[in-house]
Order: sequence, then C-alpha cells, then structure tokens
Amino acid sequence: MGPDDQVGLLMAVNRGFLSSMRNALAAGKPVDHDAVHGVSIETFINKIYRQGFGKDLDPAAVSATVIAARLDAGRWLVDCPLGCGGAELVSKAEPWFVCLSCGSGGEWYRVELPSNRADIEVEITRRDNVLGWSWNPGESIDNLRAETDRIRGE
Repeated sequence: MGPDDQVGLLMAVNRGFLSSMRNALAAGKPVDHDAVHGVSIETFINKIYRQGFGKDLDPAAVSATVIAARLDAGRWLVDCPLGCGGAELVSKAEPWFVCLSCGSGGEWYRVELPSNRADIEVEITRRDNVLGWSWNPGESIDNLRAETDRIRGE
C-alpha cells in the first residue's frame, strides 16, 4: 500500500477494527487499542492522521472536552464528539482520542474510562456471545447483571 492509497489505508484500518472483536473472543475479555495494535496510541494516531489528512497533529492541541468510553462487542471504544459517526479503540495506557474519520478538528480529547471497569468486564464476560459484551456510560452494574441474567435465562 502506497502513501496515497487512501482506500487501502481505510481497508487496513477496518480489517484491524473488525478483527478486534475476534481478539476479544479469543482473549475471553474485552480488548482495547493496546491489545490489538501493539504500538502506542500516539504513534498509531499520528501515523494514520498524517496519511489521511496530510499533516501532523499538534501535540498541544488538547480539547477541554472529556469523552466517556463505552464497551461494544468486546471492544473499548470512544465515539467522535463532533458527531461524524467515527469511533476508535481506546488505549487504557494512554487515554487519548483523535477521530480518524473526520480528524476531530485536529484536537486530542481526553478519554474517561469507568472507575469500575474491572467489574463491568467480569459481568459482561458471563455472556456467551461477544456481541453482547456491551456497556454504556451511566449503566449501573445492577442493570448490567439483570441484563446478563435475562440473556442467560436465569
């Protein structure tokens, strides 16, 4: 894939993104950027941003907005706060986000992971189907347990 092959770049990113669901299933637990890509979030985002938008990100361009992570099909994700529909894997080690779909205005966003992340992960992995390994900000552990029991027929 050459530097101007944007379709190839998008296909490579999508293959990696979709395979993260399979990675979660194989690992038996939710995955994040670090488990899937093997490079720092900063390195990954800068490379893709440079290829897709033709320039480097300013490391000092940090938004005051903090965005909450969610869990979807075994993947810790963050949604673009600008509403473009883009979402990226979260890095637990480096909780920062830049939308690789729209560029999020060239700004870095701080990501907030739930303080009870371990409890959430334990509960959702009680579900047999990785597609059901989901959680949204504000959802309580009690609600998650009730949903799991309903799914399992308990």
